[in-house]
Amino acid sequence: MTKLEGLKAQANEKRGKEAHITDEEIDGALAKVAEVEKWAQGEMDAFNTKPPHQDSDMVPTAFDAKLAEAAKAVATVVKKKPPPPPKKEEEKKDEAKPAEGAAEPAAEAPPKEGEAESPKGPKVQMDMD
Repeated sequence: MTKLEGLKAQANEKRGKEAHITDEEIDGALAKVAEVEKWAQGEMDAFNTKPPHQDSDMVPTAFDAKLAEAAKAVATVVKKKPPPPPKKEEEKKDEAKPAEGAAEPAAEAPPKEGEAESPKGPKVQMDMD
């Protein structure tokens, strides 16, 4: 089994098993693997058609880079975390109601002329010279 076939199998294993991973996402990852596979096959065909006495322009690191792209595409889909569970409605209702006896914070009046609100604290009297 080649590395690309392993990536295909890894992506297809998640099909229908994880609710948060859609078939479209898996198909996108498989399309990237197919694209890399087609590119590699084209490179190998070009290499095989050259006469043996000619130097090859094929670079092994190019194959590694393309394989890494395909692996990243598959890993992004396969390792996708499920969304957090929704909060229960009771918790939302409790959060919406303020605690009994707790006073609502009073809205502060805008600063008067000559006063400025400090970014971290109360109003400060500023000298006007």
